[in-house]
Amino acid sequence: MTYKSIEKALHEAERFSTAGRTVMMRLKEDGVKENVALYRDRIETAACRRASLDLTRALAEMRKPG
Repeated sequence: MTYKSIEKALHEAERFSTAGRTVMMRLKEDGVKENVALYRDRIETAACRRASLDLTRALAEMRKPG
């Protein structure tokens, strides 16, 4: 674990948190409580999925020795 890898993971976590909150606000506005899959083509959900992927990669990098 390095300083840089921790910093990157924290950045990606914040980005995911922001994207997730944006999606949740959109779903609330639209009255969606289930079946978020209907919103697969939304820009917000795509951004949230991408942020999740980037966070996963940053966390994996942080776990590498060295």
